[in-house]
Amino acid sequence: AAALLIVAGWTAPLIYWVVPVLLGQPFLRLVLLAEHTGCALSDDMHINTRTTSTNVFVRFVMWNMSYHTEHHLYPGVPFYALPDVHSAMTETRDVTALGYVKFHADYVRALVAGRGAAFVDANYDRGP
Repeated sequence: AAALLIVAGWTAPLIYWVVPVLLGQPFLRLVLLAEHTGCALSDDMHINTRTTSTNVFVRFVMWNMSYHTEHHLYPGVPFYALPDVHSAMTETRDVTALGYVKFHADYVRALVAGRGAAFVDANYDRGP
């Protein structure tokens, strides 16, 4: 339907949907890799997703979704309250990363060295 509208001359779907998706997907893929890669395949939200430490700018742009474990555990909590939830549950969180860049650098090094699966198991899988 969007393609037909674009062919008919209406560019709004292109400008407000297609272009943002194309621009945003590479960033989103990197974020999702850090938030879920190597986490246990479990129903326990403490271990099947990862909270990632990051700076204030990234937290602002991402609406505090770097507090990803907290977001999955308590989806009804508004984004601006996730830092408070994070502080309250520090003792119960099992899987974290020390930043998106660090996660990806470590993961790429492990993949290049041929030990991607072992890296994930050793460093990020806290499942039973």
